[in-house]
Amino acid sequence: MASAAIRAVGPPIQPSITGFDPVSGPVGQQVQIQGLKLDGVTHVSFGGAAAEFVIQSSSIVVATVHVGAVSGPVSFRTAAVQTNSAAPFTVRTTPVLLAATPSSGGPGTRVTLRGAYLAGTTQVQFNGTSASFSQVSGNELSATVPLNATTGRITAVTPNGTATNATVFTVLPTPVLTGFTPDRGGMGTRVVVTGANLGQITAASIGGTAAPFVINNAIQVTLTVPQG
Repeated sequence: MASAAIRAVGPPIQPSITGFDPVSGPVGQQVQIQGLKLDGVTHVSFGGAAAEFVIQSSSIVVATVHVGAVSGPVSFRTAAVQTNSAAPFTVRTTPVLLAATPSSGGPGTRVTLRGAYLAGTTQVQFNGTSASFSQVSGNELSATVPLNATTGRITAVTPNGTATNATVFTVLPTPVLTGFTPDRGGMGTRVVVTGANLGQITAASIGGTAAPFVINNAIQVTLTVPQG
């Protein structure tokens, strides 16, 4: 009589978190989450705040702490289940600068600084030169490139520390006008303006009226006299 093999079948393995590293960090911190059956993850959050993430394998997901995250469990969701880590992730409230827009400009350019935990900022500097600024929100500042600024990183000083932008802000030299020809003409007349540092200008005017222009090179621009 033939015998049949008997095999015990346990319950299916459910997606779960077994650990994460590091266990604390500021906004922008990448966190490696380890676990089981993570290849079906559709949502990751830190303390309830959604995070961007990349599934590296069925046992590893790398997530980035997003603005608005608070200390609390690391959570993920799949099509079938939602689960939380046993231990909390601690979000450090150290100020962070994540972006500066635009990334270049001359003195007087208004620059929007976005980050996290910027409330109470007392000073903004462009490569060490103090700048005037206003507080838009707890995560945003508006600063003006100061006259003597040089190319380098932007910093924001707060009661909880100093944030430094990861990318370099390029300070463009101030345009200088040395002459133009002809010195008179009607609408449509082309005026050749000479000077220095003219290669990055973004606007031109004649008598206070915006004028179309063409940048010939760094020392010469051609304007067209506008109507009015």
